[in-house]
Amino acid sequence: KMPVSMDGNAKPPYPSMARHARIPGRVVLQAIIDEAGNVSELQVLQASVPDVGFSEACLSAISTWKYEPGTLDGRPVAVRLVIDIDFILN
Repeated sequence: KMPVSMDGNAKPPYPSMARHARIPGRVVLQAIIDEAGNVSELQVLQASVPDVGFSEACLSAISTWKYEPGTLDGRPVAVRLVIDIDFILN
């Protein structure tokens, strides 16, 4: 079973420079969700061009996220997870 994001995980803030320039963005990250549901080994796989703060906002926010750990045969296990974050102005 794959890990499930817990309620209360703060969405990365829209970078002010990107907001003022009205630039949308997308960041794809990879993380290991450990047996306790913590994010580790977080890295950016892909980011918008130009990246005007999107990656930094994602790394900062997602590093604090908690997950319900993945399980195998009913036991918690570490799982590699790809996380897509879209920044869209309304």
